[in-house]
Amino acid sequence: MYEDTPAERLQTLADHRRLLGVLSQRLREVQAGARQLGIAEMDQRVGQVLKRVESETFKVAIVGEFKRGKSTLINALLGREVLPADVLPCSATLNRVTYGLTPEVLLRFKADATGKRREQTIGIDDLADYVTQLTPESGKRAADIEEAVVRYPTRFCRDKADIIDTPGLNDSSAMTDVTLEVLPKVDAAVLVILAQSPFSRYEADFLKKMMSHDLGRVIYVVNRMDEIRRKRDKQRVLDVVRTRIQQTLEERAAELHGEGTEEAAAMMARIGTPKIYAISGGLALDGKLEDDAELFEESRFGEFEEGLERFLTLERGAATLEVMADTSATGARQVLQQISIRRAALHIAGEEFSALYAETSTKLDRLEVQLTGETKRLDDAARDLRRTLRPRAAQFNSKLVVAVNEVIDQFPLTAKSLKRGGELAQEVVAAVSERAQAVARLESERVQLEIEAALTTEIDRLSHLGQSVAQELAQIDLNFQEAGGFKQMMQEDAIDIGTGAVVGAIGGVLTGGFLGGAVSGYREAGLKGAATGAAAGLVGSVGTAVAGVVAIQALGLALTWPVVLPTLAVAGVVSALSGKWTARLMFSQERAERYREDLRLKVLTQLDEGAGQRVEDFARVVDEQVNTAYATLRAKVQSNFGGPVDATRQTLDELHARSSRTAAQRDHELESLERLTGEMQAALSITRDVAAAVRATQ
Repeated sequence: MYEDTPAERLQTLADHRRLLGVLSQRLREVQAGARQLGIAEMDQRVGQVLKRVESETFKVAIVGEFKRGKSTLINALLGREVLPADVLPCSATLNRVTYGLTPEVLLRFKADATGKRREQTIGIDDLADYVTQLTPESGKRAADIEEAVVRYPTRFCRDKADIIDTPGLNDSSAMTDVTLEVLPKVDAAVLVILAQSPFSRYEADFLKKMMSHDLGRVIYVVNRMDEIRRKRDKQRVLDVVRTRIQQTLEERAAELHGEGTEEAAAMMARIGTPKIYAISGGLALDGKLEDDAELFEESRFGEFEEGLERFLTLERGAATLEVMADTSATGARQVLQQISIRRAALHIAGEEFSALYAETSTKLDRLEVQLTGETKRLDDAARDLRRTLRPRAAQFNSKLVVAVNEVIDQFPLTAKSLKRGGELAQEVVAAVSERAQAVARLESERVQLEIEAALTTEIDRLSHLGQSVAQELAQIDLNFQEAGGFKQMMQEDAIDIGTGAVVGAIGGVLTGGFLGGAVSGYREAGLKGAATGAAAGLVGSVGTAVAGVVAIQALGLALTWPVVLPTLAVAGVVSALSGKWTARLMFSQERAERYREDLRLKVLTQLDEGAGQRVEDFARVVDEQVNTAYATLRAKVQSNFGGPVDATRQTLDELHARSSRTAAQRDHELESLERLTGEMQAALSITRDVAAAVRATQ
């Protein structure tokens, strides 16, 4: 038992960082073992996991309308006044706080006319001169900055967490778009709500614009609660916020899946109960700066901090730990299986080995043919899915037309508003553009959900193929053990490494792990099980997972995998509708309905002119999305299923070529294999303990 991994220790970011170190060391040991035996696929797979983990950092986005106290909340998290207040209204700049021993700021500027980008390092005390609108000079500088990376030695960031300060949601639609682009890349989004304006229209609209699998990672903070004096008023504010959030999420689910459908209910179940915290960021910051425990307790900020850390470690970080544990266990088992064959082969006479070698080669040939056929089947499935989805591109135009007509029909026109002519037309164009973007986002997500559902079906089917491959390889191992007179020892070793059976010892991701486990986890529900279910071969089926998200994570695709971008789907609409014709619409003397119909004609004509290109672009992106997903799935099949087959063939070929070893050479190799066996069994034991720590905190 590894003493430093008790279950109750996985509670904080520091615990997560420590367990990352433990599993990273185990993975390096497994990689060394795979390299020693020439198992190239496992060597590469472990290397990829290590590379990803070493560069991975929790990312927390702080979002909300301007003047909600976002900067103060960030400073309270950091325990220092790092960010200035009044940060960047009306500027599409992100401020990212990351760990650094020396406080400084790296400014990344927007590309100039030639496409070149420059960077500049400044002192942290000069940050306000570059990222605020406090003076005309600072505002001008801020307009040219794309991102300010603030390096600061704080505990929160030291434990592998970056904080991203986003522009205010109600500054402009461009600011909201910047934030929406960031969200798929973060682990948690903290939506800061003002107690005096509980859950505004902007905040509700923002949630509705998010992709559904992003909604489960939102944490809601009602700030400046100390300014509400009466206790019953505080509770009333929280009740209003909770009700409005729930209604908004239900409306989003109904919009995507249909009101009252099972799919809508499943989406709400995956999102779970909204995490809402009532705090005072100002009191929290003062409490930390002045070391005033009573003031900090009054702020109730500690509850939010604990909730955020718990979410990151248990709902986001646990997925990473389980992927690492799954890879470590699978790799150790595969190394042990190859050791088992090698050890047994060293005790088999030459002629008997040759006969067994020929028989095994035939079995491996059949497995390779089966896997080749599976690749062809996946190609056919991708082709069929592309054909199924392409009509959506054509349907998208008709949906846009319907939406545009609704906007124009519902837009309020009065005798007074008609006098504003071109200005009024611009307002209509803005409303049309917003609705077009909403239609595009909705259609995009529906397309992606269909792709993800298809992937889930394929993964479910492939899990049965994995069982077949694992059983064949297990039988090969048994044949060699029996021929070498090691059957009893082999069975004992299987139990020692915690599998209880040879299939378990070599199955790993093949039988119930990364592919099959992910799907079974998905069926239970909830985002957290995306990788939890994927580790089922190691820690049991604890899974809860979003269908598509699981499929994506099980394949190793990021949540930011290609999507049908709304900006592509409605390319040219906004600029076209904002052309010169709007300025010439001065119908103050005309009746409202004539104005409305004239406007409708011009808008629909503009939409029609770009329809063909829009259909082509939409179809192209859908095809690319399907191709990316299925190419990754094919690679996963070859890696998870073909890799062990190739490793077994390579082992047998090597043993066949070296069948004329001397007794001394055999003894030396057996001794080396024995040492490696002990290392892999130890890696499995420690990995099992870490997995138990993760599982116990689910």
